[in-house]
Amino acid sequence: MNPTLDAALRSWPFDPWLLAMLTVSAAVYVRGWNRLRRRDPQRWSFARLLAFNGGLAAMYVALASPIEPFASLLLQVHMLQHLLLMMVVPPLVWCGAPLLPLVNGLPRAIRREWFVPLLRSQALQTFAARLTHPLAALPLFTAVTWLWHMPGLYDAALRQPWLHVAQHVSFLAAALVFWYPVVRPDPARPRWSPWLLLPYLLLADVQNTLLAALFTFSDRVLYAHYEQVPRLAGISALADQQGAGVLMWVPGSIAFLAPLLWIGVRLFLGPGSAAGAAPRSPRVAHVAQRTKQRSSAAHVPRPAFDLLRVPIIGPMLRWKHTRTIVQLITAGLAGLVIYDGLYGPQVGAMNLAGVLPWIHWRGLLVLALLTAGNFACFACPFTLARKLTDRWLPAGRAWPRLLRNKWSAVALSALFFWSYEAFSLWDSPWLTAWIAVGYFVMALVIDVVFRSGSFCKYVCPIGQFNYVQSLVSPLEVRVRSAAVCESCTTHECIRGAATSPGCQLQLFLPQKHGNLDCTFCLDCVSACPTANVGVLAVAPTAELWSDR
Repeated sequence: MNPTLDAALRSWPFDPWLLAMLTVSAAVYVRGWNRLRRRDPQRWSFARLLAFNGGLAAMYVALASPIEPFASLLLQVHMLQHLLLMMVVPPLVWCGAPLLPLVNGLPRAIRREWFVPLLRSQALQTFAARLTHPLAALPLFTAVTWLWHMPGLYDAALRQPWLHVAQHVSFLAAALVFWYPVVRPDPARPRWSPWLLLPYLLLADVQNTLLAALFTFSDRVLYAHYEQVPRLAGISALADQQGAGVLMWVPGSIAFLAPLLWIGVRLFLGPGSAAGAAPRSPRVAHVAQRTKQRSSAAHVPRPAFDLLRVPIIGPMLRWKHTRTIVQLITAGLAGLVIYDGLYGPQVGAMNLAGVLPWIHWRGLLVLALLTAGNFACFACPFTLARKLTDRWLPAGRAWPRLLRNKWSAVALSALFFWSYEAFSLWDSPWLTAWIAVGYFVMALVIDVVFRSGSFCKYVCPIGQFNYVQSLVSPLEVRVRSAAVCESCTTHECIRGAATSPGCQLQLFLPQKHGNLDCTFCLDCVSACPTANVGVLAVAPTAELWSDR
């Protein structure tokens, strides 16, 4: 047997205090879980029991298996230990919804005299709610992670056992706080919108990637301790450090991005994911009835700022030909990109296909989203052909019911991001040009075959990106007064009028909140007979806080 492997198998440290603590916790949880399961077996399933005890088992493996002694000899093993404590143990523990089982598993006297009064404390509840809010949990998690990986403090923790214990405790505590809003264990009832979890997990992955890159690409050993200890299996200290960086990078990113994908899919599909481009009349009647029933709650006071009432800018945006002119300009630029990409110099920095879409357009997109809204879709040249198809061709078919969700756009987005890296699109003008051509063809074919709006709502990956990012924008297309809409019986904003087709993405303005699926086409502005639609100022990220 390999000597290193043999030493690993024999190196099981005995930690009676840890073993006793985990055993008591498991026993109390099982006792409380049994009591709760007798009352509600569907709610307290075996999956929760397995998750909680799996988290305790992972903690034992991290702290009382050969991982513990070998962590001081190999940075890769130490990184594995930290990943278990921060990425595996907390989600499993929270998936077990431990609060109620642990409280119910305690002896009655202890539960009544100590824990129930403590849990009922308003100050404690307020503190816990603020601490586990994403805006507090993410900075805490990031600060603890980066602080303990500073070379001086990391080396000190390896030298001082008590400091090493403090490191592990702080890692575990910060991770429990971080994963609480992601799992939201029963009976948690957060008041913030679940949409906030998308940037929450994405930013967590970004900070993890940056820290992992420091380990992976550094040309010097960061921690002096690992240069001084005996090297195992012939692995140099620098190679060990690079391996630790890869371990933090790949499994760490999976730990953040897997729940991000799961949560994102559930939010995009929503409870009414089968709804889509259904016949308009029943939908209009249904949402109109809901509007009348909730009229008192739906009233929104007129904001102080409306972009459509700003001199010069407002009339220009309200003019029915403005969007067409802007789209013609961007279509001309797209034509130049395609021509130069196919026939110009095949060097990204010297070609319009390498400069306009990948540098200037992306920069303008970010500025527009942060300062105004989804005006990138307003200027989109790919839907210019829709005006011609709507005027000269008969109405197309309804988009297939099975595809009335965001899966197609998600798949195309994944394909694009893979292609971007695999083929270095930013430095390939020829491929960039053909992508633009393909986009024009795809938009034209879908808008000819299917009813207008299907491409934007269900297929376009660029549009989906713009929709989500516009949640942080300060402007929103919405009604100025809900009371005016209550008396409206024609609903031109969605049905259309002689001057405008109405919202082709089937967004009923009195019920619309946020910028999701809104292309800022302003057709609803032209169609509204009472001029009750504006581009109003809203609190940026408001939809991330309150999902109405």
